[in-house]
Amino acid sequence: NSTRVLAKFDHLSTFNRYLSETGVIKEVDSRSSITLFIPPNAVLDPVIASVGANNLLVIADILRYHCVLQYLEIKEIRSMTNATGIVLATLYQTTGKPTGEYGFVNVSVSHGGLIHLGVPGAASNATVVKNVTQHPYDMSYMELDHPLMPMDLGIDQGAAPSVNNLTAALKAKGNFNTFLGLLASTGVDKSLRSMSAVTLLAPDDDAFKALPPNALAELSQAQKIALLQFHAIATYFTMGSLRSVATPLPTVASSRIGGFELNVSTAGGKGVSFVTGLNRADVTDTELDTPPVAVYAVNRVLLPPEIFALAPAGAPGPALSVAPSLAPELSPAPTPGPSSSPSPSPSPSPSPSPESAPSPSP
Repeated sequence: NSTRVLAKFDHLSTFNRYLSETGVIKEVDSRSSITLFIPPNAVLDPVIASVGANNLLVIADILRYHCVLQYLEIKEIRSMTNATGIVLATLYQTTGKPTGEYGFVNVSVSHGGLIHLGVPGAASNATVVKNVTQHPYDMSYMELDHPLMPMDLGIDQGAAPSVNNLTAALKAKGNFNTFLGLLASTGVDKSLRSMSAVTLLAPDDDAFKALPPNALAELSQAQKIALLQFHAIATYFTMGSLRSVATPLPTVASSRIGGFELNVSTAGGKGVSFVTGLNRADVTDTELDTPPVAVYAVNRVLLPPEIFALAPAGAPGPALSVAPSLAPELSPAPTPGPSSSPSPSPSPSPSPSPESAPSPSP
């Protein structure tokens, strides 16, 4: 529990106290990995006073903006970015309230090795002072010299559109029948509607027809659930934010059993593609983009290497198979919460790379 960890540091007590008072601590502790950038009392107290100590809705969003949805260490940050920076999703983004990239934070490293954070597109306004403590590879805590202030503060979260709109948009199009049928038969549609925000990647009927025969029939019910959850991300992403977000991205399946991550590619133009390690799916259309829900049509079924394996070129037998060593019997799907990067654990390496792998679809 993060509040117990931070209780050891008196100079961070304001941040720690409001984690509990706003209820944000439940969102933080539901994550499999997360990094908290914490301003000390001396600089956070004036901000709390300016918005009102009882204005818990706004304070909650300020705290969420200090929570990055992946485990980070100072050495890792310095190796993955530079003075230009990278854009990382925060817990504030999962609410669906921020517009544009305001739910993301830009993390950059100056020539002197200092780590800076700020709103994307604006000057950085906070610097990492030091490590506080880490619990590899789940929770990381770092101290900032100034608070981060997200945009669009004070919007009533209850006014956000319902996630119930998610499947209605696909039904109206008429060419997602297989995907919708699987969501309903597995109960994944109900669990997705219980989430506070979601980005859904929906393969159309042609994408399912392109799969090798019996590719789905050989899956257990639990594996079908994991496959469908692999097409959902528990954060609202606009198309623009997908083009700049740091990857790999955890999916809803990641929060259950680890692994099941997606890489985002923008190579070859302005389009967005998702790469699994076995195949690649291109976004062909935006079916719904109403915070906190986004639904994007994709032209292939995304194949997780945790479930499937590709046969080497020219080998006898089916081109695509369920990989026994990569497909443990998964427990029945609980109602998923927001997900984040899972704790790094040994995971099977897919045989071919995305670029060289023979595609199971045309």
